[in-house]
Formats: sequence, C-alpha cells, structure tokens
Amino acid sequence: MKITKELEAEISAMMDDYWGSYFRGDLEHWQSYLVDDYRNIGGTEEEIWNSKQEIVEYTHRVIDQMAGLTELRNMQRQIIPYNGYLMVHEFTDIFIRIEEKWTFYGKFRLSSLIQKIADTWKVLHQHGSYPDSHTEQGEAFAFDTLRKENTQLREAVKRRTVELENKNHELKIEAALERVRSASMAMQRSAELASVARTVFEQLKVLGIDVYRSWIDIFHVKEGYVLTWSTDFEGNFQPNPATFPLDFDETMSDFYRDYKSSSKFIELEAHGDEVREWFDYLYSVSSDPIFKMTSVPDELYQIWAKHKYGTVATTKLSPITNNEKDILNRFAKVFEQAYTRFLDLQKAEAQTREAQIEAALERARAQSMMMQHSDEINTISNVFHEQLILLGIPSEFSYVWLPDEANETHQFWASWSEVKAGENTLQSKQVTYPLDKSEPYTAACFAAWANPDVILEEFIPSRDIAGFFEVWQELLSGADKLKAEYFPDGIYYSEAYMRYGCFGINIRRKLSEEEKSILKRFSKEFERAYTRFLDLQKAEEQALLIRQERDRLEAALKELHATQDQLVQQEKLASLGQLTAGIAHEIKNPLNFVNNFSDVSVELVEEAREEVRRVTVNVGQVTEDRGPDSPISRGDGGGEAGARGVSSEAEEGDRPQNSEADPSSLNTPLNPSSHRDPFGARGEAGSNPQMDLLLEILDDIEANLRKIHEHGSRADSIVKSMLQHSRGGDGKMEPTPLNPIIKEYVNLAFHGMRAGNDPINVDIDCSWMRALKKCL
Repeated sequence: MKITKELEAEISAMMDDYWGSYFRGDLEHWQSYLVDDYRNIGGTEEEIWNSKQEIVEYTHRVIDQMAGLTELRNMQRQIIPYNGYLMVHEFTDIFIRIEEKWTFYGKFRLSSLIQKIADTWKVLHQHGSYPDSHTEQGEAFAFDTLRKENTQLREAVKRRTVELENKNHELKIEAALERVRSASMAMQRSAELASVARTVFEQLKVLGIDVYRSWIDIFHVKEGYVLTWSTDFEGNFQPNPATFPLDFDETMSDFYRDYKSSSKFIELEAHGDEVREWFDYLYSVSSDPIFKMTSVPDELYQIWAKHKYGTVATTKLSPITNNEKDILNRFAKVFEQAYTRFLDLQKAEAQTREAQIEAALERARAQSMMMQHSDEINTISNVFHEQLILLGIPSEFSYVWLPDEANETHQFWASWSEVKAGENTLQSKQVTYPLDKSEPYTAACFAAWANPDVILEEFIPSRDIAGFFEVWQELLSGADKLKAEYFPDGIYYSEAYMRYGCFGINIRRKLSEEEKSILKRFSKEFERAYTRFLDLQKAEEQALLIRQERDRLEAALKELHATQDQLVQQEKLASLGQLTAGIAHEIKNPLNFVNNFSDVSVELVEEAREEVRRVTVNVGQVTEDRGPDSPISRGDGGGEAGARGVSSEAEEGDRPQNSEADPSSLNTPLNPSSHRDPFGARGEAGSNPQMDLLLEILDDIEANLRKIHEHGSRADSIVKSMLQHSRGGDGKMEPTPLNPIIKEYVNLAFHGMRAGNDPINVDIDCSWMRALKKCL
C-alpha cells in the first residue's frame, strides 16, 4: 500500500477526530473507532486492556480527569504500511490545566495499528509510553540521578512522616476538642459543668498530658463571685460548684485583675509548703471538701486558659509546656463557643418557661376576670392549684389563708386533685375557724405575714405529721389521699404572703428558687383575684341595697299613686260635694217656704176652725149637735187616719209612700165615695150639714198640712246632712246612734231598688233595740 498525500491527510483527519472526541468526553463517538478485540498497553502498570469493553469501562472511570483538563500539543505523525494495515506513530506534548492555567506535563509517544473495514478506519491495537527523563544522551540507565532522587525521596518521607505525625496529633487534639465540645453542647443545666470539667481532665490525659486535676471557672462579675466546678486528681468531680467571692481578700482581687488583663493565661507555681498553704487557702475561701487534701504533692503548676465567661484550668506536677498551653487555650475557645450556645439555650428555655408561667397566670387571671359572683372564689382556687401542677410543681393540696382580725376569724380555701372513675378531678372546700393567734401554726403565719417578701417554708417531720393533718381535718375531710398515713416521710408547706393573707402549697420536697418565685407570683395574682372578689362582694351588697331601695321606692310610688288617686277621688268628691251643697242650698230655700207656709197654713186652719166654732155657737146649735169626738170639739186638728190624699200606712217615714196609691183609699173631695151626704148623719142629728162639711174639710186640710210639714222636715234633715257631708269634718270620731243610721240606709236601699228597671214593693218591718247606746 502506497502512502499518498491524500491518504496521509485522511489518516491525520481520522486521528484528530479520534483524540478530539476522547478529550472532549464524547465517548460514544470515540469508541466507535474501536474494534471489539481491541488491545492496548499503556504507560503504567495498570494500563493493559485486552478488549474494547475493558478500555471503555476504564475510560468512563477516569474521563472526568481528562475531559477539558488535558490537551495534546505539537503533534507529529509517521504512517507506515504493513500488508493491509497501517501503523501510525504519534509524538506529542501533554498539557494539563491546573487552577485555570495550562501546564506542560511531559512528552508522550503512541503507536496505533489501524485498518479500514467497510470504508471506515478502525483502531486495532495501541501502545503508549513516556520517554525516560533521567537518562542523559548515551546512557542506558541514569544511576546518579536515581541516587539523588532516592536521597530526596527519603528526606521527603521523613518530612511527610513528621507531617503525618503532627497531623495525627492534631487529629487527636481535634477529637479531644470535639469531645469537650460535645460535652459542652449536651449541657442542659449549669450543674453539668462538672461533667465538662471531667471531660477536660480525661481528654488532656488522652493527649498525653499528665494533669493532676482540672476545673472550670465561670465568673459572675455583677454578683461578685466565681463558681468553680473541679475534679480531684482521679477525675472525680463534685456535682455542686465551689463559690469564691471576688473581693474575699487580696489574693482573689489579684486573681480577678489577672483575669481582666490582656494575657491568654494565668499561671501559678507552688513548691513545698506553698502547696499545702494553697489548698488550705482554697478550702478556707470556698469550704468545698474537694480542696481538703490529706496529702499534697511537693510541687504544683497551675494554669488558667481564659475565655469570655471565665477559665478552663488544669494542674500539673511538672512545668507546663507551650504546646500544652496551646492545647488548653484551644479547649478554652471550644468551651467558650459551646457555653455561648448553652447560655442561648438557657435564655431560650428561660423565655419558654416564662411564657409557660405567664400563660398559667393568664389562665388564672382570666378565670378571676370571669368571676360574676363572690361565691365563685372556689373556682379560682381550683384553677390556681391546677396551673401549679401544669407548671411541674407537684402540690398535694393548695390553700388560701384569709385572716379577719376584726371578727376574730380566719378563712381557709383548699383545693386538691382526686382520681374518680379514671378521671382527674379538682375538689375544693372552704372553712372559717375562730382566730387563735396563740396556736403555733397560726402564730408562725402572722409572724411571716409581717415580712411578706420572704417565702415561709417549713418541714413537718413524720413524728408530727399526724398532728399536722389533725389541724387540717375539717378542711380536708373530703380528700381520700390527704391523710397522715400517706406521708410517712413528712411534708413541706410553703407560703407566699400578700395583702389579705397567704397562698400556700403542701409538697413532699423543698421548692427550688424558681418555684418559690412562681409561688410568689401566684400569691400576687390571687391578691388581685381576691380584690376583685371583694369588689364583687361590695357590688353585690350595693346591688342588694339598690334593690331594697328600689323596692321601697316602688312601694312608695304605689302608695303615692294610691294617694294621688285618693286625692283625685277626694277632689271629685269635693267638687261633687260643692255641687251637692249648691243643689242642697237651692232645694233648701223652697223647702223652707213649704215648711214655713205649712206651719202658717195649720195656724190659719185653726183660726178658721175657731171662726166656724164661733159662728156655730152664735147659731146656737152647733155644740149640741156635735159629738165629743168631732174635730171641732177636739180642737187638735186630728184625723190623720182619715186625712184626704194621705196613705194611712205612711207612719213616721217607716214605710215608703206608694206613688200609685189606690184612689179608693183616699179621702179627698175629688173622690165621690169619700163625700158625706150633707143631709146624712150630721143632718140626722139636727146639725148644720154645711158646717159639718166645712169642719171636716178643715180637718182634712190640717192633716194634709201636718203631713206636708212632716215630710218637708224630713227632706230638710236630708238636705242638712248633705250640706254637713259636703263641708267635711275634722276626721274626729263621735258617738252616733245606730238605729237612725240603719233606718236611713234601709230606706235608701229600698228607694234605690224602687228606682231600678225592675222595681219591687216590700213591707219593711223594723224592730229597734231601744236600749242600744251610741257607738263610735
């Protein structure tokens, strides 16, 4: 096969495309040039491939190191034909990109055996190698260069070993710091700082530092003291910190001054007796038994690594190296970061706790604001007890003490929880006792009440528990579990005082300072609730007075309305009386004329009778012809029974006069049957009939006039009574005869019935008690 320029150009284009797709990362296109039984021997021990699949898999693993990061430059090619095959030798420079800069890596030689199969060039076998850079011209092996490189390699190994050892030591330090950090991050309470101090002690030991003891100081500058959590020489620690006043003496003042200085460390050395004196001093300041040493070392080296909140310190029995100082300083920095987080968590927890307390107080406050009546105070007591339990204060029962010295009583409200039918329920009870200040518990309450800012906390031991519950027996009579036998270890009672008394709880343990603060706040809240209770009580009393006053005013108003109606009625009656008086006056005038003229007419009749009698005497036969019973001989104008026009039944007004009297019963000149025959009996006696008739008429006239006078007098009496009634009186009761009043009202009733639509006619039979006296 002859190599022409056209063939050479075709081969060069194929090889450029082959390498271009490879270094671009286009492996699909690149592997299309390979046959299935492809072979390749590379420049390293690993680079031997016996098939297309092997090199494709390898290339996929390393292509991220090649694509975009490697270039072939200064390419030279030589094409040699071999009986249907072509050998392509390529000489090139490899450049790699490091930090965006292309750097020469080395020269490279590659031989490729290719063959055209189905009009496409395929790669059958490849071999690549790097030229030996150590040999000089004419050398088979570069011994001097190799010796030099071996020396450099050993030195590099030593340096690398040191670096690895330093790195390993650094990793150990980092691991130790991480453990300190973890211990610090795991803290939930300040008391756990003791375990952090022990972790510092242990990790310093792990790092090969022979520490004698370790501790952590937290400065509370505003409060004026330092809290120290310390271990002993075996790593044991006290759960409670030691307290060192900053102004205790000159030594503590110097220590605080050194802490505020700019140096990273505070250092102390003690030798011989100084060691004993130092521990004795620590014990005298703090009274912490961890500093009371039975035996002390001869020498002591102490160092405090300062941080923002205090120090991380350790003690050695040998001088402290700079490396150890650096490690301790790093411990202090790690602790500072962790303690900052701890304070943040503590602050967040404090805020959360405060929110819980405020929520509990708000629920109690809301219940007190919902109180509508003073008898709802027991509900308030229950809510306070329930909220204390929700805040994690396991009160056995809560109570309120309200003394009333004016009435010599004191009132107790108690609340407790009971489980009934599987449900937790709240119970309460109120009892008022006589106030006895000499009783021990009461005396203690009054003594504490004088200083309300102090929480009274007393412990009742088991020997006194029976007497304690005996005092509470009446108040806790409904509580099944509040009895002496359920408290064999005794009980605490804590009381927070307020203006009206105290709010207290009974609990099986002592209260923490936070819980005492909560109890005090609940006491103040109960004070507000009880103030509202008293306001409601006062309002209820005022409302009762208002209701009573309203009822009284309503009664007075009703009475006033009745009086007003009575006055109106009296006014009407007065007007009617005035009208009646006017009418009576008008009636009385003609009535007086009737009475007066009837009297005058009777006198005239008498005169007429005397004149007739005189004329009769003159005639001479009048006296002889008349009987002794005649009106003229009587001279008294009698004959009422036979009076003309008058009913014989109308006697003294005892019976009503019939306005429709039978005419046959009347003896009047207008009734023919009543006229005597002028020539009758009197004539038969030889008398003068005309004179007799005249005398009879005079008798009838007299009788009628007397009846007119009688009834006129009666009418005049009625008119006088009307006038007297219309004038009114002074309201003074006077003795009055009953018979006339009864008679008057019977007649009024009779005439009232007669004036109705269905008039009646009855006989009235009066039987009077003559001996009846006047009555009031």
